[in-house]
Amino acid sequence: MNDEPRQKPSVSIDFGAKASLEVKAEIPSAATGKLVEALTDIIRPFTEKRGLKADLIRLQREEVAVRVVKLARERIEAEAQSIKPMPAKFLSRLLESCSLEEPNSPLVDWWAGLLVAGATQGPVRPYLVDLMSKIGDEEAEYLDERWSALCNGGIAIYDRTEYGMVYQKARPSILITPMLGMLRQILLDNLELKGKSRPLEARKRLRAFAEQAAMWGDELGMSVRVSFLDSEISCSSRSYPISHPVIDVCKALNLLDFVGSDTVGPKAMFDPDGEVEKQYGSDVWRRHKITVWGFTELGTEFMQACKPTDHLFGTDFANQKADLREGPFFAFMFGRWDEYFAMKNKDT
Repeated sequence: MNDEPRQKPSVSIDFGAKASLEVKAEIPSAATGKLVEALTDIIRPFTEKRGLKADLIRLQREEVAVRVVKLARERIEAEAQSIKPMPAKFLSRLLESCSLEEPNSPLVDWWAGLLVAGATQGPVRPYLVDLMSKIGDEEAEYLDERWSALCNGGIAIYDRTEYGMVYQKARPSILITPMLGMLRQILLDNLELKGKSRPLEARKRLRAFAEQAAMWGDELGMSVRVSFLDSEISCSSRSYPISHPVIDVCKALNLLDFVGSDTVGPKAMFDPDGEVEKQYGSDVWRRHKITVWGFTELGTEFMQACKPTDHLFGTDFANQKADLREGPFFAFMFGRWDEYFAMKNKDT
């Protein structure tokens, strides 16, 4: 044995030192394969529960696309319409997008309606395909409910291919304008009541109008809120929306939106001599505000393409030859409310 003392290792610790370590290595292909297998195992429970095998996905997409085309063809044949050439930009995107729907989704019927519109009505905005691909079953249910209420309410009762008017009739401002005409007369009458020291009666008339306007909103298929800030009066239709993701999606896609009386013009339509603003101030339509929640022009065009009004009412409805100036629409437009509701009740 060597009796010489062992040399102790020298350890140097430098707290101010900067260490750098560089490792270079190639990952063996076997290890890469194991990594892919591990990721596949993690994802497999999600894919297998939905049966998302490559072949099944392809077959399901083909099945949905074929179903959409069959539904569209059946409608076209039932209505004896001819098929027009469709731009590839519209048709190819439609078939690609509709194939992603679930086979039992109600949106399959919407896609068929959009395809019918493109095949029979001439050019349809390709953007409508994008809108269809962004809504889900919940949005479709809500939009369908609001559209049916609007059409059944009598504002959008004439086929647009016959009269070319349905887009205008469905806009929220179309409801606000005649209501403002009625409110104008009430405000002017209330000046006389207040002058006779009858402010309670004036307030009562405002509340009655607010309640009636909210009811008209439900009757006509549009959601209305009437707010009189000076009198602390506020009434809303039963269908007036509250905050909800479905509402947010429809608004974000510009299918539905709010229109307020302070943004409706021109004022000459409902206050031609400016008498109300002279008496109440230029901000009168903000303090006595009517807000309507309804379809935008884009939303109306979208719904007319996917859920056309003549499908809601039947083919006889689309062929009506009524004299518009004697019909309920013009009675509504010109504020002939008693006449309008008399016609509406007679029809029902």
